[in-house]
Amino acid sequence: MSACLERAVSEFESVPRTPRLLGRLAREYPDLFFTATAKFLESDADSPAHRFLAGLLVRQESFFECLTNPARCSCESAVNLFRRLLRVDRTLDFRLARVLPGRNDLNHGKVLHGGHGARAMDILDQTSQGQRLMSVVGHLPNSADPKISAKAALFVGRRINNAEWTAKQLGREDHRLRANAVEASWGAKSEAAIRILESCADDPSNRVVGNALVGLHLAERPDVAERVLALSQSAGSGGLPARNPFQAPISDLEFAHLNF
Repeated sequence: MSACLERAVSEFESVPRTPRLLGRLAREYPDLFFTATAKFLESDADSPAHRFLAGLLVRQESFFECLTNPARCSCESAVNLFRRLLRVDRTLDFRLARVLPGRNDLNHGKVLHGGHGARAMDILDQTSQGQRLMSVVGHLPNSADPKISAKAALFVGRRINNAEWTAKQLGREDHRLRANAVEASWGAKSEAAIRILESCADDPSNRVVGNALVGLHLAERPDVAERVLALSQSAGSGGLPARNPFQAPISDLEFAHLNF
């Protein structure tokens, strides 16, 4: 398939039947076509042939299922491909959002669940700016699907930046959702946000506590380094190495590599 695509692209403007051939490949071998085209579009090349291939890809019935399959490619690769395809279809983020579970679990056609739904939320979080999708996915932190609800908490929290909303999520049972809600508040320095981060010190999940400490560090709160050291020691050998409290404050890089 890859060899066929390379030849078709090279002959796209000189051989009139090439577009029909590509369309036939997309219809008759959708899985192979997705894999080969996704690889082909990794380059920055932009030509009529590349745009035609991208258009065929986003019109495939199985496109979103293939794109969001964690077994097919890494999240980074899926995000990069999605960004490339957004140049062809500026509504692609809305289209992806609409195949996630609808309000009251009402949706038409195929719906992404589990790992597919979580990957879709990751892609949207990294490619769709501002609140343009909130009307479509704003309900998903309350989804019955725990993988989707946890990822949606990060997406929604980053976009509404509301301390009261974050506080409500801390009462949820799923520690992944609580942790993502806290992560969504990173960078906030309001008194309300600081109080919420401080309140996470007693959370039973180390991930929630760790994300709260990162938030406090980014807000330049005192004594965070000592609290990180205490937590890493209590969690065993997976944390930071012991350090002299009189050393320079813990760096952003060290925080970025914490593994709570």
